[in-house]
Amino acid sequence: MSLLRGALVSSGMLGDRIFDLADPGNRDDAYLPYVKLRDAFLARGVELHTPDVLQARGVVADFELHLNARRALRHPASYVLLLETPHIKPINGDRAHLERYRKVFTWREDWQDGQRFLPIAFPNTVVLPELDGLAARDRFACLIAGNKSIGRDDGRGLYGERVRTIRWFESHKPEDFDLFGPGWDRPASAKGMRGRALRWLTAVGNRVRGVPAFPSWRGLARSKREVMRRTRFAICYENVRDFPGYITEKMFDCFFAGCVPVYWGPLDIGNTIPMACFVDRRQFASHEALWSHLAGIGEEEYLRMQAAMREFLGSEAVRPFTDECFAVSVATAISEDLAIIRR
Repeated sequence: MSLLRGALVSSGMLGDRIFDLADPGNRDDAYLPYVKLRDAFLARGVELHTPDVLQARGVVADFELHLNARRALRHPASYVLLLETPHIKPINGDRAHLERYRKVFTWREDWQDGQRFLPIAFPNTVVLPELDGLAARDRFACLIAGNKSIGRDDGRGLYGERVRTIRWFESHKPEDFDLFGPGWDRPASAKGMRGRALRWLTAVGNRVRGVPAFPSWRGLARSKREVMRRTRFAICYENVRDFPGYITEKMFDCFFAGCVPVYWGPLDIGNTIPMACFVDRRQFASHEALWSHLAGIGEEEYLRMQAAMREFLGSEAVRPFTDECFAVSVATAISEDLAIIRR
């Protein structure tokens, strides 16, 4: 029986780059879940490539799989992985448009129906951390993220909270904080024409005065894991808060490095990930109170938190967040649906 062919459609990812673990963009094995997805499809008689690779071979795809929703659905057999919230990708919140897909894989628990809308979590390649305590960690806190703004904020966006946390550390505890990520050589990102204009004027003024936009910025992190392995705490806020089921790789990046996350995300996070694994940012009324709590965590308590992370990562509870579960769930559901189409 001849293989079926699928096109994995993702903005800017051509030439099968997303399956290339040697690609420079594959930091901390970020592409590995998609390699496992490709392999899971192949085990079911389906080849998965980016669209340009199929086109270069003169092959017509039997289906398309989109990373986040797209306005144009050119293939009658189209599927989508909803990885971002509507705050970042507004079309991901257009329920009427999403009904045009044959299957929608989403973390949104309120949409999952077991038929068209199927559960999916951000995939992670699980690594058990060392229980190394505080001694090997010479840095106190870090934040690793891009300097971005949210397009449609209904009050749940956390980009601004990241900036407020950065500014507090820079003003009160600069020796205790390191900022990594793209774009922090410029002022905080802002939405709208007025916001962008003000950002540009501020950047020009900073250059004239020789003042860095964010003094805590250390540049790009070659590896998030390398940074976090030498850091005690990581400021770990999701892009938006209070969305049930919206748990990205941010918390897990910390766990794999044995770095304690200071986390802010879904209201019900404790139902999914044990509270003993992280510091809940919502429990502190001020940055001063947060810092005081973190500074008071000693060796014994830190080791307990690391042990809680390791226990969770080694348990069945982590399975929905693994790249294996992601790959098998998506490949199985689509393969079974394709079999129905081809009857």
